[in-house]
Amino acid sequence: MNHVSNAALAASLMLSPLAFSETLTFSQAYDRYQQQVELGDKAAIRTYAKQAYELGLAKFGPESINTANLAINMVKAGDVKDPMNSKLLLKSALETYQRQYGDHGVELLDLYLLLIQYDFQNAKHYTKESQQIIEAEFEASSVERAQMLTEFALQMQSNGDIQRTGYRWAKEALAILNQHGDNHKVKRASAEFVNGNYALAKGRQNDAIEHYTQVTSLLEDLEYSHPYALSAHSKLVSLYEKRGMSEQATAHCHAIGKMRPWKETQQQTPLYRTAPKWPVSALKRRQGGHVVVQFTIDENGFVTDPLVTESKGSKQFAQNTLEAMKSWRYAPKFEDGRPVPADASMLMEFSLDL
Repeated sequence: MNHVSNAALAASLMLSPLAFSETLTFSQAYDRYQQQVELGDKAAIRTYAKQAYELGLAKFGPESINTANLAINMVKAGDVKDPMNSKLLLKSALETYQRQYGDHGVELLDLYLLLIQYDFQNAKHYTKESQQIIEAEFEASSVERAQMLTEFALQMQSNGDIQRTGYRWAKEALAILNQHGDNHKVKRASAEFVNGNYALAKGRQNDAIEHYTQVTSLLEDLEYSHPYALSAHSKLVSLYEKRGMSEQATAHCHAIGKMRPWKETQQQTPLYRTAPKWPVSALKRRQGGHVVVQFTIDENGFVTDPLVTESKGSKQFAQNTLEAMKSWRYAPKFEDGRPVPADASMLMEFSLDL
């Protein structure tokens, strides 16, 4: 498909009558998009990314580099609900970028990162093209190369066609960053995290534990809670509980409790859980139901004093839920730097697609 038809098709799919609460110019919509990016309001980012794209499309035309950048912003914001539409927008943007920067411009890398997520069928091609650019643009032992390899490896781990290459890139990135000693700790933590994900996917739990532990160590002195630190601690809770090593898991429950504010009005999410068994009799009858349980999360993140306050369906739903919850782990509530017991509740649904 040539660039004209790709651009026109992407535009026809996305362009619709504007349905916003106020009429803005393109500049106003784009300024608001940038403001919301700084504020981190995801819903507002999606709203203004879409409005800026639609107004920009009308202002600059479907083949403009400005329109391509606005389309990329909208896809990144998550406003395009249909993956096929996202793919068409990105492929149109790629053609515009290739005209603007050439077939091997370094500017294409960010687009290839997105296309790997949305165009699985051509992921091998995008990976090959990206590798050529990375080889040409980044020195073999540079931090910039390691960072780019890490970003690609993160996106490649869910695609079986390029997963092996992603694993190789993740290892290369970590090897480069390890050469730089204690510098670039956040980048090293990112590479350790991605390598942990690959190790976990391959069933190498010891390696995964080692990588995730390195993540928590590298990020522990930050003045903010890095998302990879939270995720690594959570994964370590699960890995240790599966091995029956609850004491080791507790340390990571505490770490998350310190990092994440407790919200009384929000249902707490278990860091580790086993699903309750579905009663055979209920399965045979295709009977669904639910159970509501009030309980206490103790200082170490264990469930104590569970009480069923509502139950619908098989009587065994409640019994099996209480049995499963004995092994669940939560991040405890912290007050004045110390873990304290806290009340919580949860709804367990037993549903079948009839």
